[in-house]
Amino acid sequence: MVTPTEDWWSFTCRPLPGPVIRERLEEIFYSSGCSGIWEHGEKVALPETTSDPEREAGELTVYFPGPPPEAPERLAWWPAVAELVVGRPQVERIADQDWMAGWREKFAPTPLTESTLVIPSWEPWPPDENRRVIKIYPGQGFGTGTHETTRLAARLIEERLAGFSDEVRSGMSLLDVGTGSGILAILATACGIGRILALDVDNDALVNARENCIHNRVEKRVELSDRPLAAVEEQFDLVVANIIAPVLEQLMPGFPRLLKPGATLILSGMLSSQAGSLRDLCQSFGLECAPQVCLGEWAAFTCRRQE
Repeated sequence: MVTPTEDWWSFTCRPLPGPVIRERLEEIFYSSGCSGIWEHGEKVALPETTSDPEREAGELTVYFPGPPPEAPERLAWWPAVAELVVGRPQVERIADQDWMAGWREKFAPTPLTESTLVIPSWEPWPPDENRRVIKIYPGQGFGTGTHETTRLAARLIEERLAGFSDEVRSGMSLLDVGTGSGILAILATACGIGRILALDVDNDALVNARENCIHNRVEKRVELSDRPLAAVEEQFDLVVANIIAPVLEQLMPGFPRLLKPGATLILSGMLSSQAGSLRDLCQSFGLECAPQVCLGEWAAFTCRRQE
């Protein structure tokens, strides 16, 4: 189980409009150790000086473990954030039980794909449910099935495996790069893949992923590791990475050698506007790319290593 944290604090701000700004804020928050981001509130008109013609934005509340700072100015990343938000943020201390209660209130059963449902780990198995069911505890690993990038990656995993028999799937292997909560690795076990290696550089995410594997009774089928991508020597039938675009660009040179001949690479986590340059990068490494698929402003696509 995840060890309760004595203190939590939240940082609430109103971003300037635009998907690029939202992605940059998420990049700053997650690299600074946040444990979750909640978008909420009614959109309001922003000052005429903002560049977006709609000039509307909602609020983001970002959760962090540990005691809150006395003022935003004490945060090392505040100068970068200050250029991307409107006004002064609100910083609050949150009791641990309030944090957990808040997550439980917001996290309800949600479709991950047409054939897979994600439910909170504390809820019973839904009766008369014909879809696959994955139980997730919303801890410090990204991926509860609500974000578009997770849903896109899950959809592409299922589509890639749809044409294989159970026997063939049981002999296949998958590498999950940046596993977060472990949701995609757990989905892969539910689809019948026999060998799964899930990597993450964040130890808190690995703790969360391990707990979720236990909730789904697949802890013996998923190998969790903090080893860097460069230290992985084997090749896989399927590699999936649901990570922000700048990190995908950094990792791209290491992906081709991890693919068996004819194997598939699934990339998600990028904005639609970033997909073209990532596809070009993949093709420069000799991979054949399929057209991108989109949900809202987010995109994902598959690549294939030639036989």
